Amino acid sequence: MSRYDAAAEERRLRPLYDAIGTHNYKAAMKLSDQLLKKQPKSHLVRILKSLTLERIGRRSEALELITTVSVEVPTDEHVLNTMCLVYKGLGMLEAFVAVKNDERSLDSLELQNTFQILLPSLRA
Repeated sequence: MSRYDAAAEERRLRPLYDAIGTHNYKAAMKLSDQLLKKQPKSHLVRILKSLTLERIGRRSEALELITTVSVEVPTDEHVLNTMCLVYKGLGMLEAFVAVKNDERSLDSLELQNTFQILLPSLRA
């Protein structure tokens, strides 16, 4: 992703991150639905929606959505980090470890290092 694309992505997602960060989950759901209408395949938006669903107690829907994304084997660091939060909130850390151990998602040394850093803190 070029610097321009990354900046555009940040601007597009900032309101969603802000809504989640301020615990305004109703707005986060609305924003994620709007973003998914424009980009229905976006791993990050779907995972952020899953995080929102988990936070409002709609755990089965969160699990269904994150499972759908997991099957697609995302490799983006932001997606994987957010997936980690959702799986931890669902009490399913083992599922995240299975996704991380999938050889297709470990093609990047940076991702392997991130996993090694995150795993000990998640088990605490």
